[in-house]
Parts: sequence; C-alpha cells; structure tokens
Amino acid sequence: MQVKVNPTAVEHALQLIGEGKYRINSVWRDNRPTPEALARFAATHGVDEASRWYLGENLDAPAGSPERFVYPIGDFSNVHETGIRAARERAAVDGQDDLADAAESVLELFYRMNAC
Repeated sequence: MQVKVNPTAVEHALQLIGEGKYRINSVWRDNRPTPEALARFAATHGVDEASRWYLGENLDAPAGSPERFVYPIGDFSNVHETGIRAARERAAVDGQDDLADAAESVLELFYRMNAC
C-alpha cells in the first residue's frame, strides 16, 4: 500500500485543537470511526470533508472512495489525542515515517498545552 500524508488532516487537527474540539485520554477503540460511520459521514458531508479526519491517503485505492482514507484521528466531531497516538504508532510499525512525523507534530501541540 502506497500511503502519503494528508496535509489537510494535519491542518484540520491543529485547527480543532485550537478551537478546543479535542479529547485527551479517550479510549480510542470506543471512539474510532467504523467503516460504516465513515460511509455515512462521507454521504452526508462529502468525501473531501471526510478526508480531513484521516492522516493518511492510500494512493492504491480509488480517488473519492472511503477506502482511500487511512489512519483516522477523530470521531467526526473532535480530534482525539489517542487517535493521533494510534496513527503515529501504526505508521511507525508500517514504516510510514512521514505519517509518524506528521502525527508527532500534532501531538506536540497537545504536549505544549499540557505543559502549562
């Protein structure tokens, strides 16, 4: 699978954090979007809006399809620190260093916020 960083998702995550639309220490397995939730969200809000919630883009999947989105980072309402950590860890295991670095850059904002 050929994957690239979705810079729109990085910007979206940083924006949501700045707006206070985030969750820290959530249980990611309980909040992670299911394929069905992604399909519903994409049908209602469009594929471009849905893509903003996924850190990676699978270039082997058809453009405009939900299968193109990988490494979710939120629940379509809030960005989850645990989702970003999960994306970073999975990307590192998958050898997707650019994705792991992108996730780390978003996590740095969480770390700075909690340092105060």
